[in-house]
Amino acid sequence: MIKRKEIIKKYLSFFKKKRHTFSQNVPVIIKDKKNSLFINAGVDPITDYLLSKKTSRVKRLCSIQKCIRVKDINEIGDKYHHTFFEMLGNWSLGDYWKKEAIEWLFKLLTDKKVGFGLNPNRLYVSVFSGNKNFSKDVESIKLWNKIFLKNKIKCEVCYAKTKTNKNSRIFLFEENWWSSNCGLCGPCTEVFYDLHPKRDRGKTFCDYVDSSRYIELCNIVFMQYREINNRYKLLKYRCIDSGLGVERILYVLNKRDDSYLSTLLQPFVKYIEKTTKKKYQENSKDFRKIIDYTRTIIFIIGDGIITNGLTKEHKKIIKKLLNNVYKSFNSLKAKEKEITFEFCKIIIDAYKKDYPYLRDNIRTIFNEIEILKKKL
Repeated sequence: MIKRKEIIKKYLSFFKKKRHTFSQNVPVIIKDKKNSLFINAGVDPITDYLLSKKTSRVKRLCSIQKCIRVKDINEIGDKYHHTFFEMLGNWSLGDYWKKEAIEWLFKLLTDKKVGFGLNPNRLYVSVFSGNKNFSKDVESIKLWNKIFLKNKIKCEVCYAKTKTNKNSRIFLFEENWWSSNCGLCGPCTEVFYDLHPKRDRGKTFCDYVDSSRYIELCNIVFMQYREINNRYKLLKYRCIDSGLGVERILYVLNKRDDSYLSTLLQPFVKYIEKTTKKKYQENSKDFRKIIDYTRTIIFIIGDGIITNGLTKEHKKIIKKLLNNVYKSFNSLKAKEKEITFEFCKIIIDAYKKDYPYLRDNIRTIFNEIEILKKKL
């Protein structure tokens, strides 16, 4: 089965051939920033270029970026949410626009030679339906419709909260408007994969998303505006911000309906099964919380070491995560109730080639966990 490194390599290779320049991964820790303690989206490191605060010699970028979304902490326990994740991204800084972005994304997802070879019949998309300030994204609707018809897929447009039929393919959704902490905003289109295509039809798009039948793989934000005090100002140049989650595409390509059973995270599951003598399928929520929170803690501390940027606020988050880990260990009622050095090593080994500083600082990372644990 395909592994994490292969996905990253294929994605970056695809966009480098489209004349994108690789943008270096940055530490996930943010120092001295009021809006956030962490990088929480792949676009964060290049925000100044989008706001025209900095100028770039290149107009096309791609990257693989570590992200942490603290707001998702309470969502952990389901099959696909993660506090820490890696985001693959490609950007246009005043260069290409909707046509290229949508066509390239579809090719990346479905092409068997240069892409991931997904079945296009299992792809569904959402598009901005409009709101009191902006009209619906007609251009994206037309582009997606043309792509599906070209691939001999019947395509009907319907609203996300109305019942679907077998030909429903493009869904209009008011929530398809993306806005950042700094006010950058614009309509977006999202691509979903049907994990269970043989199940019956007739429910709404929102029902299928909420039940995890349709899983969001990626999105494209068409950045055109900056919102300041409820007023929208056109950007100096319009930009593309497209993101694809590594954990999401990996478990879909691994033909799993649970991201914790992918080639990346399953070794962590097996370790907990071995040490706790408990079965994952019977205790999946607690397993997921232990794995997700521990991995997040490791990256916060590891990136804190290389940036010398671990603040009191970061440590508060770590302690919250640690507390949640031990709650899940207690819930398992197992003899093994600790984040062990061995468990840290297994997680770090999965990333050591890309992030060697984790391996180099493994003892320091583990010692910091032990220190913070005593302060709970």
